Amino acid sequence: MRVPTARLRSITAAVALATAMLGTTAVPTHAATATSSPVQVYGAWHCSNDACLWGTVRDMADFDRDNHWLIDRRDGRPSVNVVVLSFVNPLRLLNGTTDGQTANGLPVGMNSAVVDYFTSHGIRVMLSIGGITYTSDRNTALAQNATLLGRRAAELATRLGVGIEVDYANAMAPSKQPSTTTAESNWQEHLTGKPTYNPPIPPLAPAKFTGSLYIAEGSQVRPECTDFAGSLQNSTGGWLRSAAPAGAGSTPGLLGYMFWAAERPSTRGVTTGPPNTCEGGVGAGATVYDIPVPMPALRQS
Repeated sequence: MRVPTARLRSITAAVALATAMLGTTAVPTHAATATSSPVQVYGAWHCSNDACLWGTVRDMADFDRDNHWLIDRRDGRPSVNVVVLSFVNPLRLLNGTTDGQTANGLPVGMNSAVVDYFTSHGIRVMLSIGGITYTSDRNTALAQNATLLGRRAAELATRLGVGIEVDYANAMAPSKQPSTTTAESNWQEHLTGKPTYNPPIPPLAPAKFTGSLYIAEGSQVRPECTDFAGSLQNSTGGWLRSAAPAGAGSTPGLLGYMFWAAERPSTRGVTTGPPNTCEGGVGAGATVYDIPVPMPALRQS
């Protein structure tokens, strides 16, 4: 199983690139104050039905059955404002590989039909290049021709009308869903940095990353998926929106939440398909935090 908080830093750069390129329970909306900021990013990585391979072309009726919760929180509004299709193999992209699961370097399941499924509802779409499975191939691709790899990624983004996330998957992170205090402590480390490390890790502005949580983990149906009242996006919401700069940036509050991961993130364990769809957790949170769809221009400091 993949570790969601390993992407805290990468999602901000990815969202910035995307910006440059192109029946839930009734609960009150949480408004921002002078010492907090509204949630702007509220999205999910997406692994298709084959644990992030995207190795087959999806039947879109089946795709909608398993993913309708993403575009409809039971009131016609999307549950998220960004979806990150995960993952593209960097070496196959560099080489323009075509095989049984790949066409010109892109997994065959990451096609215009899937992109349009989300963008037609105002949801931004991004592709994630890398991931822990492809660490060796990423290093090989960068060593062979990093410039060409970047050019291939830009061409892909232009062709499909998507943003690009580069997933290094190398941050220290818990291997399972944290508690409220542990999640906030982990995120605070990014704000504070690690000045005693050699070399030192500088602080990160709150407006430069998101908090990340599991919505599918092992055999458990997570409240983050199905029950907002018992979820971490509920219990950490006050902290996340008011987290103060600690050496970088000038405005409070992380950008928002990203969830790992829609549909089938692992060959074993629960999925976010029926009967475990996430309108009651992710979707309810979108209502509580008044998530803007489409995603607005993001805070930059």
